[in-house]
Amino acid sequence: MISNKSLPIEFDAKSVRNDGTFSGYASTFGNVDSYYDMVMPGAFTESLKTKPINDVFMLAEHNYNEVPIGDWLEAVENEKGLFVQGRLDREDPEGERIYNAMKKGRLSKMSIGYRTVDATPTKDGIRQLNKVDLMEISIVKFPANPQATITAVKSPKLNIDILRESLRDLGFTRKTQDTVIHRVKQSLVMDTEGNPPTDAADADREQAHAAELAALMQRLETSLRA
Repeated sequence: MISNKSLPIEFDAKSVRNDGTFSGYASTFGNVDSYYDMVMPGAFTESLKTKPINDVFMLAEHNYNEVPIGDWLEAVENEKGLFVQGRLDREDPEGERIYNAMKKGRLSKMSIGYRTVDATPTKDGIRQLNKVDLMEISIVKFPANPQATITAVKSPKLNIDILRESLRDLGFTRKTQDTVIHRVKQSLVMDTEGNPPTDAADADREQAHAAELAALMQRLETSLRA
């Protein structure tokens, strides 16, 4: 049986980009949701190893009778929870509808669909989810876990392929390229501690940092073509 958990997504509607790409936490560890379930660290580890992330469906309201509304591009467990990156399909009518609803702030939640593989009941009546098989992540209306939030809707300001090419031409190893690219991606959606902007000043700093990185990329591209 597939279980569903709804989690609130918070994002600035003004930051929704034309490519429909966004990121955030599909699940957080260690807190009890409204179903008295607690997802434990490592719950998704085996599922992520055995199943490509593009095999995890992006749905609307857990509607298994309809085609996916987009694609999940990345899923990574960290200390906080399951961090995911996805892109809505704006060429699909339902994907476009969801995009417009997110843009206008009418949809701000998501939910994971999964099969329980291993769980431990506690004396407090809480079920600890130790291992789950992630099946899908949906955009939905109603929340269960108040701690899972979207950190940003990504802007296509930076061309990652150009960044990698620039780093390679400057003599950086593949491992260093991967590290830099990962940190650049994270810097566009999180602060230095891995948290979303908490106030207007933080958001302004995040936007300024993104603009600075974009300008740097332009300079690198220009110098390499000279």
